[in-house]
Amino acid sequence: MNKYLNKKPSVNQIEFHPHFRRNDIREFCKNEGIHLQVFLKDNCKTKIFKAFSPMARQQPELLNDPVVKRITEEHKTTPQKVLLSFAISQGIGVVPKSSNPEWICSNFDSLDLKLTVKDLDELIPNQYNY
Repeated sequence: MNKYLNKKPSVNQIEFHPHFRRNDIREFCKNEGIHLQVFLKDNCKTKIFKAFSPMARQQPELLNDPVVKRITEEHKTTPQKVLLSFAISQGIGVVPKSSNPEWICSNFDSLDLKLTVKDLDELIPNQYNY
């Protein structure tokens, strides 16, 4: 990157969720002092990768993932809040996108959701190799 640019970015916005944690990019950005940010839509679908990867098409949608569903039920919350809280717990800034005023307010509630060690232990190995 430094070979082509005379300035490095301060933020890198990536797709990030329990199915796709981007450890290589996270490590690179950490070493380069670049802050990571994740963009999540209300439906939290992984459409991009499902379009290009046969293996990705076989995996459950994030909102229907059994681990996400269990955590949602246990904490009496929504899958979206679980996914936002997961990213926050990994030290990644989040930009939740919504045009629905109710969801916009609801996204703030994800700051109060603290995932347990058990929750994270179940979500972290939940990555698929796209």
